[in-house]
Amino acid sequence: MQVLTSMKLLQTRVALTFALLVVGCDVQQGSSDNVQTQTNGPADVVQGESQPSTPPFFELGRNVTGKNTPKYYTPINEGDELEVELGPQGLWMVVLAFKTQAMLSAPLFLSGSIEVEDHEAFGSMKLKKQKVFPGGDGFDYYYNFWLVVKLPTGSFPYGVSGNKASINFEVQSNDGSVHQLIRSVTLIGGP
Repeated sequence: MQVLTSMKLLQTRVALTFALLVVGCDVQQGSSDNVQTQTNGPADVVQGESQPSTPPFFELGRNVTGKNTPKYYTPINEGDELEVELGPQGLWMVVLAFKTQAMLSAPLFLSGSIEVEDHEAFGSMKLKKQKVFPGGDGFDYYYNFWLVVKLPTGSFPYGVSGNKASINFEVQSNDGSVHQLIRSVTLIGGP
């Protein structure tokens, strides 16, 4: 009797350990450098339900300002150059975007920031109640996340071109999951 109880206890522990490993693992495909995913909502894997036919995918990128099609989207990889451009609002900014598949449910909460090494230049923005748009290629896109780069007083005409910067971008999905990407880039353009 005691052996049977110990065996059931061992089986329960093994099952719980396996469940924690399955729920705790998050496989990312595509651009996975510095990707952190936290799930605060329902479990990603539910026993007995079929998994989506497309793998989860989330990639930070940029788009040509005002051009809202996949043709004008490019990914931002670690160490890439990122242009600081004069925006329609009259401020210097970088234009971020992202591409996703089978990961997010609207409404989304977006948060982004930029810090420039060796300068006091920084910028941040938060947007709530956002949605992604189908690109016609099986992916959903978000375009024109305008992240203003606040330049230190008296920096003109030196600006930030050629300086290293860190981009921190976070998306919180309606299901409670949080997806964060951090990229180191080299800034070009600007004042």
